[in-house]
Amino acid sequence: MIHTPGHSDFHFVLHDKQRRLLFAGDHLLLEITPNIGLWSYTAPRPLERYLSSIKGLRGLDVDLVFPGHGPLFHDLDGRIDELVLHHEERLSVMHEAFAGEPATAFEIARRVFPDELSDHQLRFALAETLAHLEHLVEDRRAERLDGDVVRYLAV
Repeated sequence: MIHTPGHSDFHFVLHDKQRRLLFAGDHLLLEITPNIGLWSYTAPRPLERYLSSIKGLRGLDVDLVFPGHGPLFHDLDGRIDELVLHHEERLSVMHEAFAGEPATAFEIARRVFPDELSDHQLRFALAETLAHLEHLVEDRRAERLDGDVVRYLAV
């Protein structure tokens, strides 16, 4: 068992060393990316914890990955590289969405995600936006402006 926080605080993957299998749950999916969101009940910095935990799986001697849903896959390190790149790109998109002005997480989410989201999808988009904004603040690429309404500013 390997603790892999990020998608959820208490996520674990199962590594069968003898048979070279990884049961990855929702931590590593092939066709979509796991939602990494900041929720009221999660520990801080979920994106940082997710990136750290997937990078920690690099080099595992695995022939086959069983995700929680979607197709099975073989190239663990390749998928990890794709997910790291995806989040680097998503961080850049979030950073650019400020357009030089302070903005709320909701305003950034509405700029980054399409308008035709259901309420359920918008909730996940906002949680993902918050996780990425928090990561930008930790990287000193954004600043959190506390007040009556919390806003963020690109640095």
